[in-house]
Amino acid sequence: MCLLEEVVQKAGIRIEELVTNVDRFTATEFLEHESIDKWGFAQLPETRKFDYVVSIEQYRPGYFDVIEYRGNKYSPAQSPDGVETRGLPSMVLIFHPNNAGNFAMSCEGLGQWNRAPAWQVHFRQRPDKPNTTRAYRIGENGVSYLVALRGRAWIAADSYQIVRLETDLVNTLPEIRLFADRTVVEYGPVRFKNRDVEMWLPQSAELYSDWRGKRMHRRYSFSNYMLFSVDEKQRISEPKTETKSQTEN
Repeated sequence: MCLLEEVVQKAGIRIEELVTNVDRFTATEFLEHESIDKWGFAQLPETRKFDYVVSIEQYRPGYFDVIEYRGNKYSPAQSPDGVETRGLPSMVLIFHPNNAGNFAMSCEGLGQWNRAPAWQVHFRQRPDKPNTTRAYRIGENGVSYLVALRGRAWIAADSYQIVRLETDLVNTLPEIRLFADRTVVEYGPVRFKNRDVEMWLPQSAELYSDWRGKRMHRRYSFSNYMLFSVDEKQRISEPKTETKSQTEN
């Protein structure tokens, strides 16, 4: 029997541990991008490799500074189709105890993921609660448009770690011509020997979107994770871009 409150509470504890342990981490991010034509065929494939830096800090209950920096020769405007995706590592903050109440949740029962039992929990942004999860922004300094999400999480029945997360739009946003936004993230354990800590972080992700007349499909993979302590963090130059409490495309 699925006890929703217990599952969400224990998953929330895992997310609190993540926020506590993450001063800053780095990874190698590999991106495969395809544009989708009007007949649904993929074309113009591109690949990019980034040195990826992320830090997550809760500056007040339910609101997080999620800072991301991709260190390579490309600026955000030079990303494939001129669209930079941010916030994949922070999608699990949906289940942080200070955020979970912003979503209507239901337990769909015990399923499996990678041959291990996992609780399937459906979530949907509540219209009467703050939306601090996802936004779209046109240009570095443009207006952000909040995007309400719904989706499903697979939560390991033994450890209550989130092992898979799917999100989709609650509603389209015709005012910015956003008609599709589907994301799937798969998580796995990463052991940091220098801190004697294990965290569940994104291993791969897929994104499909239809925005401003551009339809695209992206695959991401992450490797070579490194975790920095507070002292080490102070010796690293500050990232040049900042996303507060929301993922942005």
